[in-house]
Amino acid sequence: MLKLRAQQLLDIQLVVGTLLKAIVLTEGSRPLDSKVNVTYVKDKTVIVRPTDPKNPTDPVDPTNPDGPKYPNGVSEKDLNKTVSRTITYTGADKNPASVTQTGTYTRTATVDAKTGELLGYGDWILVTSADGNNTNDGFTAVTSPKVLGYTADKNATAVTLGNDAVTNFKAGSADVTVTYTKDGTVEVTTPTDPTQPVDPSNPDGPKMPEITADDLLQTVTRTITYKVNASNDPNTPAAPATVTQTTSYKRSAIIDLKTGEILRYTDWIVNGINKFVAVDSPVVENYQADPACVSEITLSNNEINSIHLGEKTSHFNQTVSYNFVGTVTTTKDPDGGTTTVTKNPNGDVTDVNKTWPDGDKTHVHVDINTGRETVTETPKDKGSLPEVTVDPGQTVTVGQTTVHNDEPKGVVTLTHDSGNDKGSFVTVVNKDGSTSYSYAKDTTDNTGNTSKQISVQKIPNVTTNAVAITSTKRSATNTKKTNTKNLPQTDEQTNETDAIIGMSLLGMILSLVGIKWRKHERD
Repeated sequence: MLKLRAQQLLDIQLVVGTLLKAIVLTEGSRPLDSKVNVTYVKDKTVIVRPTDPKNPTDPVDPTNPDGPKYPNGVSEKDLNKTVSRTITYTGADKNPASVTQTGTYTRTATVDAKTGELLGYGDWILVTSADGNNTNDGFTAVTSPKVLGYTADKNATAVTLGNDAVTNFKAGSADVTVTYTKDGTVEVTTPTDPTQPVDPSNPDGPKMPEITADDLLQTVTRTITYKVNASNDPNTPAAPATVTQTTSYKRSAIIDLKTGEILRYTDWIVNGINKFVAVDSPVVENYQADPACVSEITLSNNEINSIHLGEKTSHFNQTVSYNFVGTVTTTKDPDGGTTTVTKNPNGDVTDVNKTWPDGDKTHVHVDINTGRETVTETPKDKGSLPEVTVDPGQTVTVGQTTVHNDEPKGVVTLTHDSGNDKGSFVTVVNKDGSTSYSYAKDTTDNTGNTSKQISVQKIPNVTTNAVAITSTKRSATNTKKTNTKNLPQTDEQTNETDAIIGMSLLGMILSLVGIKWRKHERD
């Protein structure tokens, strides 16, 4: 209220922000209808910004520390305010994570520089950023996440807060709860027709998604490969045949009845029989399989999914390695050839490989269970002759070689016709794998007597002197005649006494050469 005397001019100056409530005229005033001129004069003010808040002890004018101080209401918390709301999702089997949004608001304060009085505040302003994070830019709109098989009741709408709303904001007052309701579903086990509705009772409703047989069926193959590792075995066998196992799987698709979307697929199950059964590794004589048995496997849903997505399946495959566990002994025979004997871990002779001086080769495989022997003869520079099977105690001739099966007491006696005047070479393989070599040749002396000279040598390092047996055509009885000659390649002499010893070692050999000898007698 201003009191003015009548003599005063009715010109009034007020500082901006000062409220003139009334003018009271004292004695001598002008008439009531007189005009009063009011002029506002702007006083100096200070703007306090949110980035530079003040304390009540701070002077308004830093150059006048004893001058007016800042009022209350211009501190950091008076000029900055953060509000938040939480959007919560509920009702689904697996609810989406809650979303928290924040909004930071700032304002300025105006202070009278002369008096330190708080004159007022500016409006609250939302601070936003271009950091790509839409959770700190205030209460922006949020579309409810899609949950397969469920429908949300609403989205979180955008909210703009006014000055009063920011000033009076209370925690939790702007929170939002979104509730999901489960949709109906249909299970599909066969390929679909995309022109057909998901719900037959609602022909105008959503259509079936395209689902093919490839989506619902999967075939998986496991390969078991067998490999024979290299060794010194001269009879390295062929690897067993590869085994291939195939198993089929199936699954179903779950379709949203309301939207026609594929919600998920069921787990894969065996379509028929699981054929990934255990497989015992085939037995290979003189070799040990690793592993001895390939185990049965059951594939998980994730493993089949990986295959369905085109990932490699080699880790299902298996390789079985065979390692030689027998022993091989090769000797150089006095006839200039070689004999290689292969024995299994039990010491049984399983194979004999003989290379004759003329280059022919004889391979004998012994079935240790039956004693039956399989003979393969390969003449020099030619292909192998057909295999021949020899039962125990039997004799066969293949090419230039006569084979006598000495089972069960021995292994085999091989007699090879040299094809010239050198006679026949004989190799005997014994049960323990040792070998005996002999040489047989018909001779005729100046009296007309025919003799078969036979020399025997046991390998290794055992030599038996030669034995001469004389057959005379003119006599009905056989006579023995001492025949002293050097043994081929041994340069040892023979005599009648040594012949007696040699006879005991020739039992099996004579049974072979006797056949040819008797034929000669008849002639």
